[in-house]
Amino acid sequence: MSGSIEYQPPVSSRAHQSLRQWIRNRWGCVVVVATVLFNFVLNGLLFNYNLLFVAFQEEFESSATLTGWVGALPLGISLMIAPFVKLASERFGYRLVAISGVVSTSTGVFMTSFLSSLIPMFATFGVMAGIGAGLFTVCAFDLIVLYFPERNTMRAVAIASTGSTTAVE
Repeated sequence: MSGSIEYQPPVSSRAHQSLRQWIRNRWGCVVVVATVLFNFVLNGLLFNYNLLFVAFQEEFESSATLTGWVGALPLGISLMIAPFVKLASERFGYRLVAISGVVSTSTGVFMTSFLSSLIPMFATFGVMAGIGAGLFTVCAFDLIVLYFPERNTMRAVAIASTGSTTAVE
C-alpha cells in the first residue's frame, strides 16, 4: 500500500475525549456563572458607593472629598493592577490568584465594617478590596476567554459582565 496511513484512536479514546470536551464546555459555564455572581456582589458594592457615601459622611463628619476618595480608590486600584495580575496568574495559576482576590476583598470589606474612623478605610476598603477586585476580575475574564476560545467568547464575556450592571440600583 502506498500513501500515508492516519492514526485512528480507539473508540474508547474518542468517547473519553468527547466526555472531556463535554465537561470542559460545562465548566466554562460554571466559570461564567461564578463571574456573574461575584460581579453582582462586588461591583454592586463598589458602584453603589454613593449610598454609603452619605452615611459615611454623616457618621465620620468628614469632607465630601475625603469620603469620596474611599470609594474611588478600589475602582482605580483594581484597574491599575491588571497587568501585574496577568503575570501573577501565569506564574502561580488562575485558581490561587482568584482565591486570593476573593479572600482579600472579603477581608477588606469585613474589616471595614468594624472601623470607627474614615482614614483606616483607605487601607481596608480602598486598597484591600481594590486589590482583591482586580485579582479576581482579571482571572475570571481570562478564564472565560480560555474556556471559550473559538466560539461564544463575546457572548460569555457579555453574560459575565451583566452581573455588574444588574447590581447597580
